[in-house]
Amino acid sequence: MYRYQFSAPTGYITFFGDHRGLVRVTLQDDKVTLPNQQYPQWLDLAIKVVERYLQGEKVDLTTIPVDWREIGGTEFQQRVWHGCQQIGYGSLRAYSWLAERIGCPRGYQAVGQALGRNPVPLVIPCHRVIAKNGLGGFTGGLRIKRALLSLEGQDDNCWRG
Repeated sequence: MYRYQFSAPTGYITFFGDHRGLVRVTLQDDKVTLPNQQYPQWLDLAIKVVERYLQGEKVDLTTIPVDWREIGGTEFQQRVWHGCQQIGYGSLRAYSWLAERIGCPRGYQAVGQALGRNPVPLVIPCHRVIAKNGLGGFTGGLRIKRALLSLEGQDDNCWRG
């Protein structure tokens, strides 16, 4: 298992991956000491993409490979996660929009639950999905969600109900 940690304005982002791609991303306040290791080419490229993103550059985080076999999830969760990857940089969509997009127009609460189990936030950009009447939730916490949205050029007037 490969691990790499980024320092971000909101704390630390840690990537976990295997030889095929990313399997987990964690967002936390504390730095973790990781062993020095040589990284596969996909992770070297992912590191560069995320560093550019954290500097405010408009990049496509979905270019980072994900090992879909390893991240698990139900068929429904994977549909939600793939649908969420279609939401571009700086865009906001409601849970209900994503539910319709994946063919479950009444499933907005289930969509929210699936996003709450997102194993690779940022790459599956669940921070871009909001409630119709406000910000909604986020696994990494609302402080981090706000910071990521601000980094992408969204101000808090866009998501206040």
